[in-house]
Amino acid sequence: ALLSIPVHQRYRLPELTPQQQKDRTLATIVDQLIGLTSRQPVVFIFEDAHWIDPTSLELLELVVERITDLPVLMVITYRPEFAAPWIGSAHVSLHALKRLTLRESLAMVARVTGERSLAPDVLAQIAERTDGVPLFIEELTRSVLESGADLSDGEAPAASGQSVDLAVPASLQDALEARLDRSPAVREVAQVGAAIGREFPYDLLARVVSLAAVELDAALDDLAGSGLIFARGAPPNASYTFKHALIQDTAYDSMVRSTRHDTHTRIANSLIELRSDIEQTAPELLAHHYSEAGQPEEAIDWWTRAGQAASARSANPEAVALLERGLDLVGELPVSKARDRRELALQTALFSPLISVKGQYSAELEAAFTRTLELCEKVDAPDEMFRALHTKSLFHAMRGQHSPANDVAVDLVQRAEGKSDEGALMAGHRMVAVTLLLLGRVVEAQEHIDIVLSRFDRARHGHVMVTYGQDPEVTSEGYNSVCQWVLGWPDKARAAKERAIEQALELDHVNTIGVVLSWSITFQSISRDTDGLRRTCQHFQALTSHHKMPIWEAQERLANAVMESRDRPSHQTATELHGALEQYESLTRGLSMMFPIYWAGYLAENYLAIGDPAKALDAIEKGSGFAKASGEQWSDSELFRMRGAALALRDGVDGNDEAEGCLRCAIDVARSRQAKSFELRAATSLARFLRDQGRSAEAYETLVPIYDWFTEGFDTPDLKDAKVLLDELS
Repeated sequence: ALLSIPVHQRYRLPELTPQQQKDRTLATIVDQLIGLTSRQPVVFIFEDAHWIDPTSLELLELVVERITDLPVLMVITYRPEFAAPWIGSAHVSLHALKRLTLRESLAMVARVTGERSLAPDVLAQIAERTDGVPLFIEELTRSVLESGADLSDGEAPAASGQSVDLAVPASLQDALEARLDRSPAVREVAQVGAAIGREFPYDLLARVVSLAAVELDAALDDLAGSGLIFARGAPPNASYTFKHALIQDTAYDSMVRSTRHDTHTRIANSLIELRSDIEQTAPELLAHHYSEAGQPEEAIDWWTRAGQAASARSANPEAVALLERGLDLVGELPVSKARDRRELALQTALFSPLISVKGQYSAELEAAFTRTLELCEKVDAPDEMFRALHTKSLFHAMRGQHSPANDVAVDLVQRAEGKSDEGALMAGHRMVAVTLLLLGRVVEAQEHIDIVLSRFDRARHGHVMVTYGQDPEVTSEGYNSVCQWVLGWPDKARAAKERAIEQALELDHVNTIGVVLSWSITFQSISRDTDGLRRTCQHFQALTSHHKMPIWEAQERLANAVMESRDRPSHQTATELHGALEQYESLTRGLSMMFPIYWAGYLAENYLAIGDPAKALDAIEKGSGFAKASGEQWSDSELFRMRGAALALRDGVDGNDEAEGCLRCAIDVARSRQAKSFELRAATSLARFLRDQGRSAEAYETLVPIYDWFTEGFDTPDLKDAKVLLDELS
């Protein structure tokens, strides 16, 4: 794809996401450099990094990182305002290029004048006016040489010490304009070339200028001979480059507005005629030229295509910038449904790259879907409406606003049913399921999960993964594992988890894999499946090693911290788990799901295991605060149970009515939600508390009914613990 080579008919390409394809492309380019170093040392020169695009900067950072101990000399030039991310590395040296000294300036003048020497007074004036700026020194010297005056060393005024008044431009821009004004043909060629870009090909230039071939060739020779442009190749296959960006700017700025508009229009039309693949390879070029031509409708359409193309190859920062360029032009269009449709296309195209660049809970994303929904009310656009509603529901969920997220998801389902859109229905039911689960309405959540799993058909609904960012069937299996466990079906939960991971890896869709692994970690953490958690962490490590996403790396660290705290609880594991939670909290702005169970469950559990009830209670309070703020209630029973256990450890079991009250409340909450596994765990804790008070008969009567309810999962930690306690009590 990097070289635009059509291979699909002959070779089966790997099924990669845009992010995977981008990562492998960059890795391949770096490998090319490393391969060169195996034969000989390499000099790598990268100029004008201040104009770099985000993807090229990413590549450059990879190269800087990889060449630490390779025979490579890398030279990167950039202006002072550019913040180079590699500065500070041990193998990087910074050399600030200052203005040339007088001696260096005079040496440069001598290089330009060649065998001809200038009088000392002329040299002094050139050095004074140019102030050590290399391009100005060169251009002013050339202007002096082309002025026609005899200013050679030995002329009387200079020899007598009198000042020579140079009849040449006094500023760099004036000098450049004077050099471009050599003839009307030279000026036109320079102006059209500048409108095309820093580099401009002969065939495109020839179609746009008003000159005959002979005049064009002569003007190009003149510009190349004067050193203003560099030529590569011979016409009609030649290509030209302005020696410096300031030369291009000066030529472009000298055009009047009407000429500029006409020139850009001709460039855009000529590009379409000459480059049959430009609509796919460089739509942003057409967008730029139509923008500068004052044709906003055409420009917006091309900015939209350019943004969509960048998003498709995971060049997300570029995609956001391109689409925002289009949005900037919308105000120039007259109010109409056509304008609304153009803006709608731009706004919906922003969703995916904004999520990658700014996050699923950013204000920029909220503005995009809010405006999209407003536009959908003006024009009939159900597909865009469904995408906007799905994005809005996800936005609220990631901000820890689960009730609003559920309301939006229900709205999506109802609207999709009205339009008989099965794909949107699959995405909607998936969002309703996860929001209901988090709200503690697990039985209802299971109903929506069952709808997705029973109705999903990959042949008919496979596009949903691309349109909505995740595969609804596979992610629903991930939610299914947690729901089944909470409802008291441990074996079904394990089977669902295995199916989810297997199907996600088979799909090889990065975002789906990440979601499934996250929910697998949740299931294995709450079910105390340490061996399974270890295997899932290995999958997560493989994912994060290929895809650098901070949120997933933080989740991987959290999972490892939970695993370590379960295996070897200590102050050290508590510190690591606390640090992992704070890292995750900082990345999600403290708004993400699962904080209550992580803080109140796993961290408090570690503190209780090492006999520190005070810190356990602090963790429980923080988890309860997250639960209250977000409405996340699926693990409320655990919050009460852990508080009761911490109070019993702190105050002792004798006469601790508050601890017993918390444990009984945990059972009541679990029963009200049919959360059998949480009820079993709470009943086991209460039975142990009652046993320690000498109330063994009451303890047995508390635990045996819920234990007898279970028909599977007897090899799981909770049921094994309950069985050991029942045997002791009986």
